[in-house]
Amino acid sequence: GELGLDGRVTAISGVLPICIAAKDAGFERVIVPEDNAMEGAVVKGIDVLGVAHVLDVIEYMLGVKEIEPTECILEEVLKESSGNTENDFSDIAGQSAAKRAAEIAVSGQHNLIITGPPGSGKTMIAKRLPGIMPDMTFEEIKQSL
Repeated sequence: GELGLDGRVTAISGVLPICIAAKDAGFERVIVPEDNAMEGAVVKGIDVLGVAHVLDVIEYMLGVKEIEPTECILEEVLKESSGNTENDFSDIAGQSAAKRAAEIAVSGQHNLIITGPPGSGKTMIAKRLPGIMPDMTFEEIKQSL
């Protein structure tokens, strides 16, 4: 986390890969900013302790204060983040060749390049790709980091 001049520990980006690396390195627990604790707790096999102030860390290290590991149920987190039905291919009128190409690219995990004049629907199709993709497993998320 970032340590403020007043001792507060503020959130950072990238806690998930940090926790994965710590687990892979053999660490049993990691201390992260309180606002990032749920993100780090997605990683199984390592205790993620969330703190709000540097004094919390000091007291924990001295054995004065006990910090409970953050609990996270991965399946619930993935379920909440999936199901983006806001943008759907059904919104696109026509463009059957472009939609078919996008479906083939997604199903085969291929790259896709969409070209054409402004206003032809390139961005509209691209924004709707997550709506036709299957949900990622944790292992797939981990590999994409």
